[in-house]
Amino acid sequence: MKRILLYSTLALGTGLFSCSQEDLMEQGSAPQAGRPVTISVQLPSEVGSDAVSRALPAIPDGHQLRCILYVSGNGETPVRQETVLADAGGTISFTFTPATDTYTCSFWADFVSGTDTNTDGRYDDLYYDTQRIPDVTYSSTLADGHSFYNNDACDAFTGHFTAAEVTGGTVVLKRPFAKVNFKEKTSEVSGNIAVTGYAVNNGMNITDGTVSETRANLPDYSGAVAGDGVWFCNYLFADGTSTRLPESISMTVGDGGATSISTDGLLLNANTQYNLSFEANVGEVVPAPQVGDYYYSDGSYSSALDENKAVVGVVFAATGDGSAIDSDLPTNYEDVTFADGEIHGWVIGLKECASSAFSAERLNNVSGVAVANITASTTTCDEIKGYANSKAWKEGAGGVDLPALDAVDAYELEAPLTETSGWYIPALGQLLALREAYNAESSKVLEALTALNGDGEADLMDTSAESGNTHYYWSSTYYTNMTELGLMRFFPVSGETNYVARTQSATTGRHCRPILTF
Repeated sequence: MKRILLYSTLALGTGLFSCSQEDLMEQGSAPQAGRPVTISVQLPSEVGSDAVSRALPAIPDGHQLRCILYVSGNGETPVRQETVLADAGGTISFTFTPATDTYTCSFWADFVSGTDTNTDGRYDDLYYDTQRIPDVTYSSTLADGHSFYNNDACDAFTGHFTAAEVTGGTVVLKRPFAKVNFKEKTSEVSGNIAVTGYAVNNGMNITDGTVSETRANLPDYSGAVAGDGVWFCNYLFADGTSTRLPESISMTVGDGGATSISTDGLLLNANTQYNLSFEANVGEVVPAPQVGDYYYSDGSYSSALDENKAVVGVVFAATGDGSAIDSDLPTNYEDVTFADGEIHGWVIGLKECASSAFSAERLNNVSGVAVANITASTTTCDEIKGYANSKAWKEGAGGVDLPALDAVDAYELEAPLTETSGWYIPALGQLLALREAYNAESSKVLEALTALNGDGEADLMDTSAESGNTHYYWSSTYYTNMTELGLMRFFPVSGETNYVARTQSATTGRHCRPILTF
């Protein structure tokens, strides 16, 4: 069965949607029981779309934006207030009098019918059932003409804050959903589509942000495709931990027969848009790679280690993750043919190479090396042409021995022979992306390498903050100002900017870690 790559486009970072406490409020006086509290609520100013920020859209036609305040704490009877807003970019204000000094405020904002009016303090639910708030679920009784498919009015926002955070301040809500677009891989789409409902996580608790483990089938859909290359799309509750697509979804395209699309149970993160590409007449879909995936000698990858395959590396950058790989192009890889003609990921090799020297002699007088340049050792480096650089060193070093490149050529872990670059020494920009992924909080890259380190299958990176030659990693980037090699220094401290070192010698005490592109 033909394997189809399923692409995921991730948001450029949680900063597009989530805020720190300083962002969420203006510190006011301490909360006091019996005194009125006014809190203002805003939606995020930007939302993610194909990894590019865009302004918050206008309220969909025929709808109005409803916001619910839910106050609870200390065993007191919860407070529920509702209001509507005509402009999604505006601010909603609530005023309430807490019965105790200790309470929490939870919010839910969604789109309801534009003709609905407040009845007994509430507006009628449309897409989401809020009758058992703080638990919110998909509605089981959608009004005629409304659907969970191809409908941006299914978007919603939530947030949960302590008394100290809301007193005298403004809070910004965030999206609890992954937006999933199912797209045609090879051609424009038109006509009708029928989708048999598939099981998804049915709701969340807005007081603690947990997504329900209970799954329910979305209603079946039959109607026009979404357009712009998309067959259909959905907003799905997601937490990045337990929320996955079902293993398969049944659909019928046009007058064709039924097709079962395998999604491999793709894990879904909130505040993220996924573009999943497939062919309508093909049954198997391969999930897009994610940072932290194990990469195997046969060119496959998986989030869980497959003991039946030979693992050779770990994905540290995947197209759409907002890192430097998003600017990489197949044209940077002469004579390499990638699957689908596209770049999908960068992989760090499991082991370090045996050579501590880049060259067997000083490189001051080397000429004819056609590698990319950087302009300063302390500025952000976006040079990512490690493959081209490594190739250029081999072809243009003027007879100088290059032990580091020789070590990479003799690297013991065999890379897939097709649809990859093979192993090479990364450029500075690629090493920077690796450093950020490796040193990230709850790093999936470090987790995967650590899991293999115990059996001696993988080497961990040297992340010592000490200066000195023994803690540097060779890059393939050439520093033209002083005819020297550019080096990457790995620090455990997030945000460290002094990551480029310079040397007039290329023969002592450095690490070498190969990567590949697939």
